[in-house]
Amino acid sequence: MKAAVARCAAQGCTPEKDAAAALALSHAQFLMGEYEAARRTLWAALDRNKASARQHPLPYAALLRARVKIDSHLGEYEDARSGSIRQMILLRDTLLAKDHNAIAARVQLADVNAHIGQSRLAESQYRESLNLALAAGDVPVEIATRFRLAKFWTPKGNGPVSTSDRRKVAEILEPIITAVDDERRKYSVPARMIIARLAERSGNADAINAVLRDAPPGSMTAPQLLSFTPVEFKGRSATCQDELEGKSSANGYRTVDKVNTACHDPRNLVSPIDVDKQWINVGFWITPEGTVRDIEILQRGSAYVGDWSKKVERAIGSRRYAPWRPQSGGPGLYRIERYSMTAPYFVPTGSTLRQHSTQTTLEIADITAW
Repeated sequence: MKAAVARCAAQGCTPEKDAAAALALSHAQFLMGEYEAARRTLWAALDRNKASARQHPLPYAALLRARVKIDSHLGEYEDARSGSIRQMILLRDTLLAKDHNAIAARVQLADVNAHIGQSRLAESQYRESLNLALAAGDVPVEIATRFRLAKFWTPKGNGPVSTSDRRKVAEILEPIITAVDDERRKYSVPARMIIARLAERSGNADAINAVLRDAPPGSMTAPQLLSFTPVEFKGRSATCQDELEGKSSANGYRTVDKVNTACHDPRNLVSPIDVDKQWINVGFWITPEGTVRDIEILQRGSAYVGDWSKKVERAIGSRRYAPWRPQSGGPGLYRIERYSMTAPYFVPTGSTLRQHSTQTTLEIADITAW
């Protein structure tokens, strides 16, 4: 793979071949935990193909999408957001307004904004994407966006859900639940399951079983996650419990502007470990009954420290899926997930150097099929 990229760099390739070679190499580097190397591979390919991006927008957009994923696993959330914006603008300006790829790029940008806490902007972009998908007759993007909005409006945790939130989720999923066309109708049971889960959280213990009883035979052919206990990390070091107030600096990074007395020591603001090299691969089975078994850590990053993998194992073990029927008739689905422990960057007061904060986050990627 390195040889293919080197040939393109030295001799020149078509944008399609160059992008394919760079994507294959960066994926391999990602799987090996070489995030910075994967990022450099993608940056170099983007630079080589910059001049032809408008003539060949799809391979260039694929490079940007891959870069967004790598940036997120490195805690480079501002770069992830800028990459999503670049992709959206490129496809918007070079493809037809109703093109599937152009609308899907807007959805990805909304995903990134939702992930970094830009909630109002993300909701607006999801709604805009849904309207564009409806106008274009793009059913796959319409369905994906409806499910995203339903998730967006679902309060985190396992506690009761307000009537207004349940109503919003039900309204956005209703066109899927009541659809008569095959393309939407095959997602009817998963949509009903989401509403049933909200009802269960609010006290209706039989809501999910009612959906399963009414579901057509064989309609649940893939596991659908119903509930889980999330992985939780302390937001900051034990000696820095007070809230930090901050503002965005001109370069877009968060700058600590006012720090309570307990937090004056910069060591209490900066991540004490090298979060760039903290990753694990976890394998587990999802049974037809909806339980998880045989959880095991398959790989750890070479610089792994601490016991946070145990928290991940407990969180996976707490998952509850809806009962389903494997199409192959086997024992279930074996899944492998990559977990990267990272943290966003910020610039401490009095410094010009970016640092990883103590606001630890987990980035997750399903690498089963990679």
